[in-house]
Amino acid sequence: MLDPHALKIYTDGSCYSIPHRVGGFGFAIEYPDHLGKETKEVSGNSYKGSSISEMELRCCVDALKYVFFNEDRNLFTRIQICSDSSYVIHGYKSAVNFWSKNGWLKKDGNPVEYEELWKDLIREIKRIQKRVDFEKVKAHSGNTNNDKADKMAKRSARSNVKAVNNNQNKNKIVRFKDFNKFKFVKGSVKMLGQRLRVKIIISSYYKNHNLFKYRFQIISKKSKFFGFVDEIYSKEVLRPNHYYLVILGKDNSRPTFSKVIREIERTNLK
Repeated sequence: MLDPHALKIYTDGSCYSIPHRVGGFGFAIEYPDHLGKETKEVSGNSYKGSSISEMELRCCVDALKYVFFNEDRNLFTRIQICSDSSYVIHGYKSAVNFWSKNGWLKKDGNPVEYEELWKDLIREIKRIQKRVDFEKVKAHSGNTNNDKADKMAKRSARSNVKAVNNNQNKNKIVRFKDFNKFKFVKGSVKMLGQRLRVKIIISSYYKNHNLFKYRFQIISKKSKFFGFVDEIYSKEVLRPNHYYLVILGKDNSRPTFSKVIREIERTNLK
C-alpha cells in the first residue's frame, strides 16, 4: 500500500531492439504530501546491448543514488520504490534471502543474471539508511507518476537509438532474412548432445564463476530447431556475430556447449 508520508520513486526501463538492442531508464520522485513539492522527473543514461530486465534493475540502483546525493533525507523516514516490473519486485526478495547466501547461484545451479547490479542495489539500500520497500504498480493504468517514469525511460532509450542510427556503418552485414521471424524463447532448444552450427548473438560474463552465458541461434538447416534462439552456458570465449560448430550438452536444466569444435567462416555458411 502506498504511504502518503513516504518518498515514492516510480521507476521504469525501456528497450528498443531495432536497429540494435539499446535501452534506457527513467524515474519520477513523488515527495511526501506534507512537503507540498512537485514531482521530479529524471531521465537516466542509455545503454547499448542492454535488456529490459537490466534497465528496470539499473533504474532502481541509480534512483537510490540520486536520492542519496540530491535529496534531504531528514525530510522523510521511508522510501517506496514503485515498479511495474515483476522481475525487480520478486528478484529483490530472492537476492536478499537466497542468492546472496548461495554464492549468487540460482536453485538450478546457474549463475544469477546481473549479479553486480543486485549487489549494487543491496549496497545502496544499506547506504541510504532508510526503510526501503518495493511496491508493485500496474503498467499503463492511469497512474500519473508511473506514466512519467515511462516517458523518461523511453526518452533515455530513444537517445541511444538516434546515436546508433547516426553512426551505422554503410557496409551492412549479410543476414539470414528468414531468421528475423524467430524470437528468443528460453528452453526452446533441447539439449540432446547434438552437433550443430550456431550463431552467437550476445554474451554475458559471470566473473565470479568464470562462465559465459550466450544467446545463440541454430543455423543448421537440417535441425528441427533451425532458427530457434535460446540461452546457453560455456567456459569458452565466443564472439557475438560469429558462427561456430558445437556439440550441445545433454542436461536441459543446465544447457551448455559440451564442446566447441571450431569457428565457421561466414563465406562457408551457404
